[in-house]
Amino acid sequence: MKSVNESELDNLLDEMRPLVGHRLTDVIVGQDQYFLGFYVEGAMSWIAMDLRHRSLLMILWSGKKPPVKKQQKPIQLFVKKYFVGCRLSTFRRLESYGRVVELDFENSEGLVCSLQIRLFNQGKNIIAQNSEGKSVSVNKVLPLEKRASSYAKVEARDNNVIRKEWLGGAKEQKASQNSQDKKKQINKIKKAMEKVTAGLNLDGKWLELGEWLKGNQSLEVPEKWEVLIDKELSLGENITRAYEKHKHALGKVDGAKNRLKELEAQLLRLESGEIDFKVRDNQAKKNLMDHSGARGRRVWLDEKQGVVLNLGRSAKENLALIRAAKPWHIWLHLRDYPGVHGVIERPKKHKISEALLFRAGQELVGFQFRSKLEKARGDKFDIIYTEVRFVRPIKGDKAGRVNYQSEQVMRVGIT
Repeated sequence: MKSVNESELDNLLDEMRPLVGHRLTDVIVGQDQYFLGFYVEGAMSWIAMDLRHRSLLMILWSGKKPPVKKQQKPIQLFVKKYFVGCRLSTFRRLESYGRVVELDFENSEGLVCSLQIRLFNQGKNIIAQNSEGKSVSVNKVLPLEKRASSYAKVEARDNNVIRKEWLGGAKEQKASQNSQDKKKQINKIKKAMEKVTAGLNLDGKWLELGEWLKGNQSLEVPEKWEVLIDKELSLGENITRAYEKHKHALGKVDGAKNRLKELEAQLLRLESGEIDFKVRDNQAKKNLMDHSGARGRRVWLDEKQGVVLNLGRSAKENLALIRAAKPWHIWLHLRDYPGVHGVIERPKKHKISEALLFRAGQELVGFQFRSKLEKARGDKFDIIYTEVRFVRPIKGDKAGRVNYQSEQVMRVGIT
């Protein structure tokens, strides 16, 4: 967007005259964007100052808060301390210096604080000075130089046109950021797929060792297997240990295959545009698994709606998930089986379909039995679920033990 010119600044100052005599009530700061809020005739009016490269401008509009991601900077704290509550008394453009505007604010004692806005690339700045002469600036303050001659009048855009261009530019920037973040997410998923694929190669050393021990009935194994033998265990115990290690490895491969399928589906939906990728603020910041410190399993049930299942690997992780969850999240557990707890993250007041709940139940059963899942196929299991607000850890009892109420039950089968 083209920066504001001097003619447009003059027009803006004319539009700002109704603000004179009104108190500054709010200050908002974004990324190189600064906003002063005044309460005028029952509504908020905002002076916006944009110092981003190639879009230096001031605009004025009324209504809702500025569409900007808030930040906290020294100048905001300074202006809130010394300017908020003061009345805008005068303003002017310093014609000898071009695109430089000064705003004066007067407090109840008649003391004046000033704000100087410089809207040119080599020296762009906002400088706030209180009545005692203390000052804070956005950038390093450079000396102002008078222009050799007065500026030539150029055609000025209408203030409404500038506002629309500025707000449209903000939408374009957000769309661009969405596109960049989408590419980052796609690359992240591809890297994860490469890592998971590497784990699909099953090393059959434990099975080979078990078969060799069983056939030779001796712990004097070939050199390549010596590190796998536990000298403190008997021959029979080493055979059992070798087969258990192989089973565990098989379970890991199955888990890797399932994870790869999830990643492939997620990548397909992301690349096809089925998922509306949105820039999340720092609160998407940390998901429930990260926030709780758990390292179990996280399964997306509906990415468009932000519905995801989190599964704990231990009693400690189960408790951490429950404590980190929101009251409206859904807690699940296998009836009459100690072990995995699940928590479904969902937007507040979002209703989860029975199909998604059933799928969450299947995921919970699969994670509960893991390497023994084949034995559970064909069986039916009761899944208890309720909102987290109705789940309470039992004080003094073992970690992971809870009381719950308002529960519902669904029956899930593994096919």
